[in-house]
Amino acid sequence: MVGIPYMDTMLKHAKNYKRPETGLTTVLLSPSWGASCLLVKYGELLIDGLIATGYNIIIRPHPQSFTADKETIDRLMAKYPDSEKLHWNKDNNNFDVLARSDIMISDYSAIMYDFAFIFNKPVIYTNAQFKKDPYDAWCLEGELWMLSTIRKIGKELKKENVGQIKELIDSSIKESKETDIIDEARKETWCNIGKSSELIADYLIKKLAKLEEQKKAVKKEADA
Repeated sequence: MVGIPYMDTMLKHAKNYKRPETGLTTVLLSPSWGASCLLVKYGELLIDGLIATGYNIIIRPHPQSFTADKETIDRLMAKYPDSEKLHWNKDNNNFDVLARSDIMISDYSAIMYDFAFIFNKPVIYTNAQFKKDPYDAWCLEGELWMLSTIRKIGKELKKENVGQIKELIDSSIKESKETDIIDEARKETWCNIGKSSELIADYLIKKLAKLEEQKKAVKKEADA
């Protein structure tokens, strides 16, 4: 266990980041992709509810959505074009939108943990009846850690409470300042914070030396 280099890099940038003041809450809608994802399940219903809040809304689909969920994405982007308070984000690097958002709404995307662990900001998740079949978790038994833990970190958005999305956003932001649950989850899954690159390099150097020793031993035995 050595750590997570890309998160170390994000954390370093976050410490030096100065967020622009807008005067409004910024909500980041950042789902995964596939038939179970948030935009496929709750697209118009959720976006209409978010627009009604009057907050700044950033929608950042998963890159795979533009292929796997093309029909849904095309329909939603045509129906809700960029405007003063709504923006579709396709940046290759997601740091900027994460850094300037106050809260994230997602489904089962691991980006929720980048947002919570790096920026200590709240998340709202949807129970989108996740199915592991199309993903690289298909062979794992039992509930995934990221799905069970998000219930501790975030608040659940259901189809029946989309009409109260503003209240859910406001309460999530307020309560996030009063809990240490994110710290507990971070300790469970992110080790050697800020040191991963050094530890990975050390491991590879030692591994290479061991392989060289084995190679020499095999050659010596063959020459004997």
